[in-house]
Amino acid sequence: MHQQPTSLSRALSIRFVPASGETGAAMRLVPQHERLARRPTIGYPSDVRSTLRRLISGLPLAIGSIAMLSLIPLLAWDAAPARFPSGSHDVFGAGPLFAIAVAYFAQQLAQRPPLGGWVRAGIVVVAFVAWAANQYFPNDGLATLWNDIAIALFVIDIFLSIAKAPSSGVTWPAPEASSNANDAPREPAGLPSDGAV
Repeated sequence: MHQQPTSLSRALSIRFVPASGETGAAMRLVPQHERLARRPTIGYPSDVRSTLRRLISGLPLAIGSIAMLSLIPLLAWDAAPARFPSGSHDVFGAGPLFAIAVAYFAQQLAQRPPLGGWVRAGIVVVAFVAWAANQYFPNDGLATLWNDIAIALFVIDIFLSIAKAPSSGVTWPAPEASSNANDAPREPAGLPSDGAV
């Protein structure tokens, strides 16, 4: 026979539940704080976070693919510029640069580099965006400034790569020990050997 909860247990927010591994009339009291600490049975699936990670990790490749596809109209314009409307090259030139900058930034979000990696990534992203602005606004008064910013940031990034690389000098191979008996030093002719009297 199951034990019915009393009015006192209702007032204390205590629930009677069967003890683990026991059946029948064996019951135990479960305080409210213990019940609230349990993981709810209804909610987000346990693999939502892993799904989000997969989506974020695939985002750089997706945006990078868009940047690669945007090279097609750019090169097509070079092959037949008369077939495209006036000013279309500005968009075709800025599109791949801006798209690859976004893709590279998304890659950093997925990889979560240290602070130094974020600085290097910021230099590259801003350089590509400045270059894209120069392509999109070629007749603007700031076009030269955007171009100079891109040049400066690219030079800084390459210089940091060179400075960070370990200095490696020219290493000459060590002389190999000869295993040929004929290469052993010979005694001068006319001198007696060690065993001669």
